[in-house]
Amino acid sequence: MRKTDRTIFDGKRASQITARLRENGADVTELLYAVDGALRDDWIMGRAPKTNGQTYNGIETIFRERAQVERLVALVPAKRPEHPFLTQQKGVT
Repeated sequence: MRKTDRTIFDGKRASQITARLRENGADVTELLYAVDGALRDDWIMGRAPKTNGQTYNGIETIFRERAQVERLVALVPAKRPEHPFLTQQKGVT
C-alpha cells in the first residue's frame, strides 16, 4: 500500500487482524481479498474527490470491523478458494 517505512506493526494492529481471523475461522484468504478490495476502493486509496489525495489504507481501516472486511471482499469480482498470494508462497504458479 506504499506506507512509509516508519509504519510499525504494533499490538493494536495485530489485535485487529487477530480479531478478524477469529471471526472468520482463520481464513487468511478472506483477509487477503479484503486488501485487494481496498485497492479498488476510491475512498480508501485517496482517489475520491473529497479525500484530496489522503489515503486511508492502513490496517486500522481495512480490518476495522467485520462489516468492513465483507464490504471490501465484495469489491473483488473473481475470487478463488485460495488467494493467489498463498498459492505463490507454496511454489505453485
